[in-house]
Amino acid sequence: GETHTMTFNFSDGTKASCDAIVKSVDEIMQEAGKAGTADMAHQH
Repeated sequence: GETHTMTFNFSDGTKASCDAIVKSVDEIMQEAGKAGTADMAHQH
């Protein structure tokens, strides 16, 4: 599959980026949940 760079901005000011295979939103949210990034669910 095709890949793209995803960058996450966390509430503590840190950032993380990775090359992610393009997936459905559901799959992405599942991966994010496994990584412990619950902050993504309610960004301000």
